Amino acid sequence: MKNLKKIAALAVSIIMILSFSGCQTVSDSLDEKTSSDSSVHNHSDNANGTIKDGIYTTDDYSIKLGSDWQKTDDTTNSNIAMFGHGENSYSNINIRIECLNQSSEFNIEQYKELTAEQFNSLDGYKVTKTTDAEIDGKKAFKIYIDMNSGESKMKMIQSYIVSNEDVYVYSFLTSSKEYKKMKSEAEEILNSFKFAN
Repeated sequence: MKNLKKIAALAVSIIMILSFSGCQTVSDSLDEKTSSDSSVHNHSDNANGTIKDGIYTTDDYSIKLGSDWQKTDDTTNSNIAMFGHGENSYSNINIRIECLNQSSEFNIEQYKELTAEQFNSLDGYKVTKTTDAEIDGKKAFKIYIDMNSGESKMKMIQSYIVSNEDVYVYSFLTSSKEYKKMKSEAEEILNSFKFAN
C-alpha cells in the first residue's frame, strides 16, 4: 500500500508534466511550436480557493466535493488545486487551468486526440476510452486511463472542460481496487462543476 502512495505522487507529477504549464497556450502546443506573443490572462489563485460545507470555490469556479474530501498542499503551483479522499484512501482529485491562445481557432477533437496520444506514449499508461461530454453548458471530453507500475495498478479519469480562453482539467486518480467504489462519486463531483461567470 505504501507503494501506491508513491505511484499516486508520480502519476500527479506526470499529469503536471503533460499539462501545458501555466498559461502556455494549448493551441501552440497542438501546432508543436511556442509563441512568445501568446495571449495571457489572469486567474484567481486556483490552489487558494475556500472550502465551505464540502464546496470548493475560487473566483473562477466551484465544485461540490463533499465532506470526505480534504484539500492537500502537495503542490506549490497556484494553478493546481489538489484534494485527497480520507486517510485510508489513495483516491485524489486535482483541478488545473490551461490557457488557450485566442489568436487561433481551437479544435477540441484535435486536442482530445493529442492528449490521448501523449498518454499512450508513456510507458505503463493506456487510454481505454475517450468520450465527449458537456459540463455546466460547456464542451468537454473525458479520457479514461489505466496505469501500471510494477505490481501497482492505478486508474484515472481526466476531464477537459473548454470555456472561452481556458481549458479546466479535472483529474481523478485512484487505485484499481478503489476504482469501482469511487468512480461514481468522482463523476458526480465532476458534474457539480460550475463556472462563476
